[in-house]
Amino acid sequence: MPRQPLVVLVEDQEALGSVLGELFAREGYDVVSVHDCTAARAVAKEREVDLLVLDATAAQEREPVETVCLDHPGIAVIAVRNPEDVTVPFFGPWRLDGRVATLRRPFKLDDLLSAARELVAPV
Repeated sequence: MPRQPLVVLVEDQEALGSVLGELFAREGYDVVSVHDCTAARAVAKEREVDLLVLDATAAQEREPVETVCLDHPGIAVIAVRNPEDVTVPFFGPWRLDGRVATLRRPFKLDDLLSAARELVAPV
């Protein structure tokens, strides 16, 4: 039996992290919730991570995320950004660029799951 894809949620708001974790688990993903990028890096050292979902405003520390991506080039990333962030042009609710999807806040849960499925489909 194939393993469920592992999603690491980086979310500093515990309640939101819990809701998103339950959402991904119901969709067939294995989920680990962490509060910062350093903890996400530690999980990636221990387990095979398929998808990193990153609250970009909570993750002020870019270096640990970049290190995870360099150490694990196959990892997919969903970065949630604030609407005033104009560094990434949007043509819909989320934007895919290779193995990185960018989602603009506020987002719909369906859009988050659609981006995740596009990057890593559950078993």
